[in-house]
Amino acid sequence: MNRHRLDFAIVGAGMVGMAQAALLAVRHPGMRLALLEASPETTPQLSPQYEPRVVALTQASRELLEEVGAWDDIASRRACPYVEMRVWDADGTGSVSFNSRDVQLPNLGHIVENNVIVAALRARLETLPNVELVNGFRLESWWRDCGLWHLQPRGEDRLNEEDGLREQPEIVRTRLLIGADGARSKVRDLLHIRSQDTDYHQTALVCVARSEKSHRHTAWQRFLQTGPLAFLPLAGLGDDNHCAVVWSADEALAQELLMLDDQAFALNLEKAFESRLGKVESVSERFSFPCARAMRNVIVAPVLYWWETPPTVSTPSQARV
Repeated sequence: MNRHRLDFAIVGAGMVGMAQAALLAVRHPGMRLALLEASPETTPQLSPQYEPRVVALTQASRELLEEVGAWDDIASRRACPYVEMRVWDADGTGSVSFNSRDVQLPNLGHIVENNVIVAALRARLETLPNVELVNGFRLESWWRDCGLWHLQPRGEDRLNEEDGLREQPEIVRTRLLIGADGARSKVRDLLHIRSQDTDYHQTALVCVARSEKSHRHTAWQRFLQTGPLAFLPLAGLGDDNHCAVVWSADEALAQELLMLDDQAFALNLEKAFESRLGKVESVSERFSFPCARAMRNVIVAPVLYWWETPPTVSTPSQARV
């Protein structure tokens, strides 16, 4: 694909960037777009074991994935519908539940592993002729000229083996730039887009737990004094006893939990969850990440010339065109 004049360029080929690329490509088949990813090319590998990083897909998210042609692939792998949500607090003074029957829907949503969604979107993008996935593109700088964004990647000159001349990294030129490159967004930094950052001083622990009893296609959440604990149902490996666990806790407690061996952690998890699903029989490797929030105040980029149409920098949710 000629990258000298694209209609769309999306920086960041994660789940959000891929979904945005697929949506634009399907809705605008006559337009050309590139998905620019900093990491080297990799083929998504689906493990036979559950991945602890999951997302809860709403009905609207599922419909979007259906529209771009990725949902059937996701559903054929591992997607667990949940029909009920049960939420309660630690001291037993309050609880609430939701059921899909109350809203006359087959389910409230689906719990799906991140890598399942990424693999399905990647496979779908490879079938779309107006999309190019560019790996190893680390955005270094940008400028505007003649109504186009000029995106300069990081990298040294390379030797062209055909003519023996040295070439600079190829510049991408596009009408619309979309930043989908995560919390530490290079697009945001280069465009000096400010944000309101909130550090909750908590750490989220994630893992997969196997329980004695079935999860009954229910999403569970208990609010503890040190933070919420969620059991999210998983499906696809032959039983209904696996859940993705997200335990958000104060930093000191989180570090203590990370230091425990699997058996001790499972006992603490079972106690914190009030044994709602019976005994926690096993847990997978644990991962952790800080709980924080970043809200963007400005979504409009500067214009260098008065005759140019002001370019907007959009979040993927705002760019559903």
